[in-house]
Amino acid sequence: MDTMGYLRKIGQFGKNPDGSYTRRIFSPEWERAADLVRSEMKALSMKTDRDAAGNEHGVLLGSVPGLPAIILGSHLDTVPSGGLYDGAMGVAAALAALSRAQKEGVIFRHPMEIYAFNGEEFNPLGALFGSRVLTGWFDSEAPHMKDALHSFGKTGEEMAAARRDFAGVKCYLEAHIEQGPELAARKLPVGIVTGIAGVFRYRVICHGMANHSGTTLMKRRHDAMVGMAKLIVYGDLRCRELDDHLVFTAGTIKCLPNSANVVPNRVEATFEMRHLDRTLTDALIADINDCIAAAEGDKE
Repeated sequence: MDTMGYLRKIGQFGKNPDGSYTRRIFSPEWERAADLVRSEMKALSMKTDRDAAGNEHGVLLGSVPGLPAIILGSHLDTVPSGGLYDGAMGVAAALAALSRAQKEGVIFRHPMEIYAFNGEEFNPLGALFGSRVLTGWFDSEAPHMKDALHSFGKTGEEMAAARRDFAGVKCYLEAHIEQGPELAARKLPVGIVTGIAGVFRYRVICHGMANHSGTTLMKRRHDAMVGMAKLIVYGDLRCRELDDHLVFTAGTIKCLPNSANVVPNRVEATFEMRHLDRTLTDALIADINDCIAAAEGDKE
């Protein structure tokens, strides 16, 4: 079976009426997809297991004992109303590669492994959940994490026991759909990842003074929404000035009191910035902080 064949089988689970897909962490849709992947791994003569974090795992032994393993895979969970390819394509491609190799009589010297990670997308246990548990980067003692684990019937002890020693691994390979337009714009069918961008996310709060929208003259207003809007525009402009590959997103916003006829007195937003070089993300947040300090200094 080819990659699209496996993708269509995985896509049976969590498909929405609008054609999007939703398989959230530990959901029934995710579990059915993981069960399917397990059955496909077994059909390829792989030994399978699933750890407490929900990572589905298959192993095909190599012909030479003692050689380090080659790991393929990706994740099965999605964002709400996500696409067919995000994550699942890496799992489907791994299955397809081993399927074709077996049909062509290829004998692997190294052990071949496939992982279908769980909880890669943002969720109550934090993004990259399954892979963080597997690599020992999951902090079960973090604030609210015990309650979050308990809500899924899990414990910190189980997560600690699921950690794996990767000393005997040669490499990890993952096929993933590009989530931007660069390859399409350059008319290239495939690209190779050369680095991983650091993600830095901040909660930014602007305070103002609530007043009646009809009777408070503009010169007397302290509008938190306007302050936040200026800050977002500044962040966007400064980001474009610093580097072409630096990105800035104000992805969420909350306004209080959130009434059409009241000047907002508090606005909260998330500022996210990404780049391969942390000095650039640090420079952007520093400039935003300078902008805030200058605005505070201008108060009457």
